[in-house]
Amino acid sequence: MFSIGLDLAYCDTNPAMPIDPIAESGSYISWSPAAREKFEASNPPPHLMTGSMISIWTGMRLADVLRLARTRYDGAGFSVRYRT
Repeated sequence: MFSIGLDLAYCDTNPAMPIDPIAESGSYISWSPAAREKFEASNPPPHLMTGSMISIWTGMRLADVLRLARTRYDGAGFSVRYRT
């Protein structure tokens, strides 16, 4: 937010800049479109295809997709609550 404020001249400094990250990110590299097409063409089991589609089209974090339970599905959609 402060970076945007600096760009728009709302502030002169970003007080968050000197803060070091707590831990190094262990994020995964996204699949390329070719890798995704190869996966989908391999006729994966339904549970893997469902997880893949939820990940791709909802923008949910991997941990949230893995924690998504069937009990949250009401027949029309999932009920998801995020906490910060």
